[in-house]
Amino acid sequence: MLHGHTMTSVPLLHALLTCPLGEIARPMDDFDVWQDVWETAGRDWAQPIERCVWGGLQCDRLAWAFFTAYQEAIRCLFPGLPATTICAMAITEAGGNHPRDIQTCLVPIARGYRLNGEKHFITGGIQAERLFVAASIGVEEGRNQIRMVQVGRDAAGLTVSAMPALPFIPEITHGTVLFKDVFVPSEQVMEGDGYTGMIKPFRTIEDLHVIGAVLGHLLGISRRFGWSAEIVEQVSLLIVAVCALACQDPMSPATHIAAGGLFRQFDALIAAVDPLLSGADAETARRWERDKPVLTVADRARKARLAAALRHYDI
Repeated sequence: MLHGHTMTSVPLLHALLTCPLGEIARPMDDFDVWQDVWETAGRDWAQPIERCVWGGLQCDRLAWAFFTAYQEAIRCLFPGLPATTICAMAITEAGGNHPRDIQTCLVPIARGYRLNGEKHFITGGIQAERLFVAASIGVEEGRNQIRMVQVGRDAAGLTVSAMPALPFIPEITHGTVLFKDVFVPSEQVMEGDGYTGMIKPFRTIEDLHVIGAVLGHLLGISRRFGWSAEIVEQVSLLIVAVCALACQDPMSPATHIAAGGLFRQFDALIAAVDPLLSGADAETARRWERDKPVLTVADRARKARLAAALRHYDI
């Protein structure tokens, strides 16, 4: 669904390398400052992956680069969303995020549906204006049938509660949402299998967009602190690669194999820059050390997708 887009990664890279230093790593002490930069800084770029790389350059910490990637990944999955609406994926429940764990239910009623259930660990859930909710419409042939539903934050019967901050990226809120007889118009229930058509591809889309934003962030750091040309070259190459991969089919085994190579190179880059960051200013070094665990949160699932792709090609 994404292949065939024309990417402009080289013009983007030129802009990243020539952006005035005063516009890199703008101070972002709260959500409102990040949102103001996000809404304005990336509008010159057509594709979500380009906007998140550019946004990563603008962010003064990994936390905001990650959240920029999250917003743009949602826009990659659901094109046509308003550019400035804060969105969130509401998948995980008390039992997990596998289809069998999804108990939130969608029941047809007159002129639409009724939504009931509870979601946990919603990234940006406190600020989100629009939620994309995974809900069950029942079990068929032993499989929980999942649909994705759009729900506005102001819907009657919807209650959002804050969860405690994580030890890393603490600026990014996580929330729990309770749906109690929330009315959902029929047009807000998306067609097709919500799990195979949306949740599964989003995992790869999000992974690639997070890498893109982190690479933009690292390019900004390397320019600010005068890192070697070799580091700048490596970051630049990976930016071009991730822009290319992000426009491929996220469900293709070939995409997963290429992404495996990209992540291997990315891990090597992180190992190379990690000691360099101790030579940055104290606050940049502290935030990096605090937030870098976010880079490995999805490792297990990503490696499982790569292993399956390698088996697909008998590699």
